[in-house]
Amino acid sequence: SGNSGRFTSPGYPGNYPNNAYCTWQISVSTGYIVAIRFSAFSLEDGINCGYDSLAIYDGSSTTAPRLARLCGSSARTISTTGRNAFVVFRTDGSVTESGFSANFTAETGGTIVRFLECYPGNYPNNAYCTWQISVSTGYVVAIRFSVLSLEDETNCGYDSLAIYDGSSTTAPRLARLCGSSARTISTTGRNAFVVFRTDGSVTESGFSANFTAETGF
Repeated sequence: SGNSGRFTSPGYPGNYPNNAYCTWQISVSTGYIVAIRFSAFSLEDGINCGYDSLAIYDGSSTTAPRLARLCGSSARTISTTGRNAFVVFRTDGSVTESGFSANFTAETGGTIVRFLECYPGNYPNNAYCTWQISVSTGYVVAIRFSVLSLEDETNCGYDSLAIYDGSSTTAPRLARLCGSSARTISTTGRNAFVVFRTDGSVTESGFSANFTAETGF
């Protein structure tokens, strides 16, 4: 507990052991969220992180929603939606790497809390993907695009990314995007729902976006 701290894989900066199982329960002050950042990250890589992995849960145990399961050498900032995080580091019986070093801090709901990605590499035909986004009460969701490249059409009738002002497609639609022109989309409340849909022909490189919790205007 506490509003900041550091945790590492066992033996860091040396290699972690085989058959390890370590957990960390993190709690910060009420009204804050937990942001976990990595200064070093190197785990055995594998499909679906099936060998060695670091899992981060959005609550105080493994029964909470899992925010990420990390392996290999690619780690990003992970933020919770509330004041608790639960971290599980697990290794198998062969191959070890140098492990990880992470810091956690207590932050307000205004930090970037997740990425929406269908990028890099062309997206598939006949795709249907959804993301439900919720931020802290009293904030709105702002979605910004670093990349957008979808099949273009006047009414975005082929491939499209739709953003709704609520928690499902029954909420008002704020935008339907295609082509290569994207703008910042902001909701009026704490929820957003995103739908990515593609048809049966022509694919492009897709999109990468981040969302932040911001104060309303």
